Amino acid sequence: MLKKLYLFLLCTLLAVMLAFGISSLTDVDPTVTESGIVKKPTATAESVLRGEFTTQWEKYYADTFPGRQAMIALNRTLNGFYYFSPMKETMLVLDHRGGAEQGGERLPEDEIGFPLIDDSTVIEEPTDPESWIDTSEELPQENTGTVQRAGNVVIIGTRAMEVPYMNASAVQSYAAAVSRIAAALGPDVRTFSVITPNGAQFYTPESMHTGASDQQVLIQTAYNAMSGVIPVDVYGRIERHTDEYLFFRTDHHWTQLGAYYAYVSFCQAAGFEADEIETYESGTYDTFVGSMYAFTSGYSQSQILKDNPDSLTYYFPKSSTTARYYYSTALSGGVTIPVINTNVQSSNKYLCFISGDTPVCIIESSAPGGVCMVIKNSYGNAFVPFLADQYSKIIAIDPREFYGEGKPYIDLASFAAEQGVNDLIVVDYPFMVSNGYYANILNNLIK
Repeated sequence: MLKKLYLFLLCTLLAVMLAFGISSLTDVDPTVTESGIVKKPTATAESVLRGEFTTQWEKYYADTFPGRQAMIALNRTLNGFYYFSPMKETMLVLDHRGGAEQGGERLPEDEIGFPLIDDSTVIEEPTDPESWIDTSEELPQENTGTVQRAGNVVIIGTRAMEVPYMNASAVQSYAAAVSRIAAALGPDVRTFSVITPNGAQFYTPESMHTGASDQQVLIQTAYNAMSGVIPVDVYGRIERHTDEYLFFRTDHHWTQLGAYYAYVSFCQAAGFEADEIETYESGTYDTFVGSMYAFTSGYSQSQILKDNPDSLTYYFPKSSTTARYYYSTALSGGVTIPVINTNVQSSNKYLCFISGDTPVCIIESSAPGGVCMVIKNSYGNAFVPFLADQYSKIIAIDPREFYGEGKPYIDLASFAAEQGVNDLIVVDYPFMVSNGYYANILNNLIK
């Protein structure tokens, strides 16, 4: 009798799941979400070959899942309970697990301002952070009160941050991967490692940036385990300038000023002379609400981020530049882009730097230097434009775009040799360094 009951319950559950699945796949009505009407993607030979159709279909399926809006509303209602807790005036920590290692974000072609082009077209760039733990530590800067924490995303006052934790074996794997890449490129190519801390190291209570969360120790551990690689001390210079606007409050990235200080440290290690930041022509997006607001959008406390947006200041290379990105190292066709986009319509203004996370971005510069290759995640996007004043060609590679089903093939050593690369710069931040999955992505670059 009991077996029959279990069988009945199992069949009922399977029937319900099957019904939901069929409903989600066959629903043809237009679906309206917070971002507007969601349209079903159309498969084309090009979108299938590039893997874009799969990504578009996954997003469409998630956005149009039956009852999605009701479940989101319920989630926000439940999470709203926390808004009336003691955390309201002090600190909120959300148990968010990011997936930055799995892929990035780039501007859509219709927002870049330039069409797909052939290789003969040249366009000049325009000028212009478990359980709750109570402590009595004093919060940094303008924030004071009781600290409570859980997970790895924290909101302190008007600043949201991710708190990284060191996975020792993953850090060793990362260091080994970078060393392996350096060896594959050979002794004639200088390989630099640029690992930057994030804002949690400087703007959280001491307990959140010591022990397993001490980013200085994490970075040095990685450097100590590398061989054939020139380590760049970014931490020291960032630490000396933390009273400046180096990290966004509503986004997980650094500002381009933060990236500039990393660039100065790189120049020192590479034997270059860096110009003073005041000598660059610059511009500003006055209002920018970034990824940390998006990560926490299901929580009512995220409103404080929306009400206190960032601004984003960008700096133009002094050298004249042209740039385009490609979908593979075959470098066929391409999309012409500005190195700094002054007309980003997307809410993510950080995409102004080399149009975001593209597989391959090549910048040609009037600078008299050699050729450098940059292996980077999105943190590196704000760093790359400065290099245009040291190298005549900069090749930026996002390794995440060459790992996984539907992604193009890459043989980094052969490609670097073809392009005459003199220097290789690997730019990352602690969440990537302490991630074994990302180390696999780096290893995939060498065949």
